[in-house]
Amino acid sequence: MTQSDPKQPDPYATESFTGDPYAQNPYAASQPQYGGAYAQPQQFTPAPPSANGGWAVAAIIFFWPLAFVAVSRAFSVYPLWAQGRYAEAEAASKSVKRLGVISLIIIAVLIVLYILVVIIAVAAGLSSDSSV
Repeated sequence: MTQSDPKQPDPYATESFTGDPYAQNPYAASQPQYGGAYAQPQQFTPAPPSANGGWAVAAIIFFWPLAFVAVSRAFSVYPLWAQGRYAEAEAASKSVKRLGVISLIIIAVLIVLYILVVIIAVAAGLSSDSSV
């Protein structure tokens, strides 16, 4: 067996910790107290608005000329929000939805006009055949 160096403490000594593990922090009084007179105001960060990507896809499918603007606005929603420009991000989100709804209205009007033209053409064809 080897003798331990008297300068080195014995790691297996049976001495226990002599300090109180539940003692109060002596530096607690010098720590700053938050929420006092000099506290910084909390800034409210709103949740990011929806990019309304579905409405941009609807614009692509139903009326593609509006899709260019709708898709570019949809892709600008999150970067605007991340820069702290919350009102502009919200406006971009609303414009994407508005463009998607407009594209649906345009396609609905075009379908109704097409049906009316077909009905008029069929009616005109039937009336010309009966007069011969």
